[in-house]
Amino acid sequence: MDNRQKKTRKIDIAEIERRMCAILDSVDYDLSAFTMDGFREYLEACTGRPIEFADLPLQSKVSGAWVPAADGCDYIIADVDVPVCHKTHIQLHELSHILCCHPPADSAELLSGASGTTPVLLLRSGHSEKVDLEAEIMACMIQERVLRYGRLQELLTEVSSNRDVADYIRVVRLT
Repeated sequence: MDNRQKKTRKIDIAEIERRMCAILDSVDYDLSAFTMDGFREYLEACTGRPIEFADLPLQSKVSGAWVPAADGCDYIIADVDVPVCHKTHIQLHELSHILCCHPPADSAELLSGASGTTPVLLLRSGHSEKVDLEAEIMACMIQERVLRYGRLQELLTEVSSNRDVADYIRVVRLT
C-alpha cells in the first residue's frame, strides 16, 4: 500500500468516525446508566423488533452475527467460547449494525455439525468492509463512553444467553 492509499484510508476512517459520532450523539439513550439489557431494550423500542442474545459454537473466523429472522426477532449470536469482555464487544458490534440501520448480511447458514447431531453456525463475512468498520467503530465509541461514565462493570457483566433461543436456532436453522 503506497502513501496515497494510506492517506485515503485515514481520511475514510476519520469520515466514518465523524458519522458514527453523530449517530451516537443523536441516540436517546443515557449511556451514563448503561446496561446491555437496557441498551437492547432501547433498540427494541426503536425498531419494533425483539432482540435475543444467544451463545453458540461458531465454526469460522467470525465470532458473532446479527441474524434478523423471519419470525420477527433479531438474534445476536456470539461464540460460546469467547471471554466475557470479548462477548460484550461482539454484542455491541452486532447491535451497532442495527443502530446504524445497516442492511443485514445475507451470510448466516445453520448447518448440522460433523456428527450430524450438534448444529453449529457457519458464517461467511457478508457485510462490506466499510459497513463492518462502521459497526466496529460504533461499538468502540459506545464502550469508550460507557467507560467515561465509570461503568466498566457493565461491560464485564455477562448478559445471559437465552437457552431457549439457542435451542430454537438449532431447530429452525434460520435458513
